[in-house]
Amino acid sequence: MYRVLIIATYDSFLKSGVKLAQRINHSNIDLCLYPVKRKQVSERQLMESQSQCYAKVEYHTLNRENYKRYDIIILSVGNMAFQKIVESYYRYFSPLDHDRPLILSIFPGVIFGHTDSILARLKSDLILANSKADLDRINKLSTIYNTNTTSFNYGLININEQLRMAYSKKIENGIKNIVFIDQVKYPESKNERVFILSKIIYLAINNPDKKFFIKTRLAGNKETTIHLDKYPYKELYYELIGETPHLKEVNNFFFTDESLETLFPKIDLCMSISSTVLLEALYYGIPSLVIGNIGVKEKYAMHHFIDSGIIHPMDNILKNPLSNLNQDWFEDNIDFPLNRNEILHLEIKKVMHNIKNMVYSKNDCLPEIDLSSPKKNILFRKFRKLINNPKGFLVDAYLKLKKENDIRCDRK
Repeated sequence: MYRVLIIATYDSFLKSGVKLAQRINHSNIDLCLYPVKRKQVSERQLMESQSQCYAKVEYHTLNRENYKRYDIIILSVGNMAFQKIVESYYRYFSPLDHDRPLILSIFPGVIFGHTDSILARLKSDLILANSKADLDRINKLSTIYNTNTTSFNYGLININEQLRMAYSKKIENGIKNIVFIDQVKYPESKNERVFILSKIIYLAINNPDKKFFIKTRLAGNKETTIHLDKYPYKELYYELIGETPHLKEVNNFFFTDESLETLFPKIDLCMSISSTVLLEALYYGIPSLVIGNIGVKEKYAMHHFIDSGIIHPMDNILKNPLSNLNQDWFEDNIDFPLNRNEILHLEIKKVMHNIKNMVYSKNDCLPEIDLSSPKKNILFRKFRKLINNPKGFLVDAYLKLKKENDIRCDRK
């Protein structure tokens, strides 16, 4: 039986970490929220991730002895948080310590081979790649830095391969429910968002036999814990109603904040800018498209879909819906082995054996990789936090000093 500690930050990171830990058979699971900001996870997010089922561990209490209570540390955090946690971890341990826990790192969302995201995790013992293409990039970077990192193509963690047949939709059966997946950060401008909203409403007006939904992240900014939605579609909708009152009569257009687990079985066509949900929908066999009306913008990560065959203008979706998904692109960016959990168990055993027996095929030293932000950006963020949240700033400063003092005491 493995003792597993999940260290996570925000909602999607927490959800992915918990799902993965539950798949490591016969495990005792504890949960640690790495402090990033006040109220970084809402009560609803804790409930949806099933986090309330597990014992909570305060990050500032983690020292050598507490780490050694675990066999596996699952790190489900962002790049900078990952580097800070691993730096702290290796103050207590050497890579050659045979009694240290295994560091398993994941990417909670799609990264499309993003180099910095991979480099930040090269000090892990085991990295779960989201795709065949990501695995190839991880292996190349691992070779460059001569690391002992093990990796394999696990696929997107939130996908439940057992539901593939249950969710799969046939186009010939007819498209009734069309869902647009909102991304808080994309698109950035109000004009782009109003344009997309108007297009969806226009489609609803002209297709009264179908239902159109905008899936929002949560129930408004009051529940948002990481990226505030600068121009929420619901608010833009009310603005449009003020200008064109007859839109109130469009009775086949809706907003929903329903969880994806319950929404997926109802979706006949999935639309978004570049959401990870698109890849999950494609895996399940749900027709999906990247909205091409605003161009194919790199800053929105849309260029990664150029070879997919699913970039379409919304005007054409009901005439020729997604019959041309590129299977090679699908295999490189989405598909994964059906026995991935069996592979995971084997890889964990293998890496644990290497740690306990100090078996290394490459460097015994960790790579020196500095991905830190420019100093002026760090100072600006700290100053902004001091102004916006002085209590949180002081708490963070206290916890950092306490952590450093604990490390000094452990060394003595």
